[in-house]
Amino acid sequence: MLKIYSVPVATYCAKLRITMRNKGLEWVELLPPGGYGSAEYKAIVPSGNLPALIDNGFMLADSEAIAEYLNEAYPEVAMLPDNVQLRAKAREKGRL
Repeated sequence: MLKIYSVPVATYCAKLRITMRNKGLEWVELLPPGGYGSAEYKAIVPSGNLPALIDNGFMLADSEAIAEYLNEAYPEVAMLPDNVQLRAKAREKGRL
């Protein structure tokens, strides 16, 4: 099962949860052990960034990178349109 490290009040963490819900994915949500920026958390996520995703041992941090990864790794529900211009507009909206 997918695991994400996040905190409830962070906008970028909310963005990841929205993406995952829209794709119909299931996940376990965890707070960063030792708190955000702690040595304990950085042992798992060296950058210390939130959110972070663990997918079968693969770790990725940054909401944009995670969203793009999930769209490609779990293509059953596409988050981006086929048309290149519409895809660019969708990315533009996602980066607001």
